[in-house]
Formats: sequence, C-alpha cells, structure tokens
Amino acid sequence: MAYHHGKIPKHIRNAVEKAFKNLVINKVVCTTTLMQGVNLPAKNIITRNPNLFIKAKSAGDNPKLTGYEFSNLRGRAGRLMNDFVGRSIVLDEPAFEDA
Repeated sequence: MAYHHGKIPKHIRNAVEKAFKNLVINKVVCTTTLMQGVNLPAKNIITRNPNLFIKAKSAGDNPKLTGYEFSNLRGRAGRLMNDFVGRSIVLDEPAFEDA
C-alpha cells in the first residue's frame, strides 16, 4: 500500500506511480491528485465524500468536486482493453446530493 498526495516529492510520486503500474503495490490511498490525468491500472475507486479540504471551514463554504470532476474520477476505475468492469464506491452518498 502506498500514499499519494500533492505535496510528496516528485521522485517519490514517480516511484509510487511506477510501482502501481507494474503491480508491485496493489493499493494506493490518495487525494484527488490521481484524477489529474494520470493513467493507472485502478479497478476500483472508493470515494468518501466530495469535499476538497483537510480542515472544515465555517459557513459551509468548503470547495467540493464538481459533477465533471467526479465523473473524471469515476472514469479512473477500470481500463479499456484491460478490465472487464471498473467499480466506483461512494461511502457517503448523501454528501454528493445538491441542496
């Protein structure tokens, strides 16, 4: 298992991505950094909620994934010509509902 986020040094990020592509590691816990166009062989994507923050701000003005961004994230599950099925699992479904 490895961790991937926007503040890890580039050489470590590259090593994690290469190890995941080569199936040396089979689980990556990450922020939305892997949504940014990185093609990795993920069969399953597990999403807790759409929030894009570490610490909650007041008055509910926390940034959230847009519908497009979430669709992009879901599209990372399963790869054409490699996987028969890709799965997206949402743990906190009501958090994705619009007010």
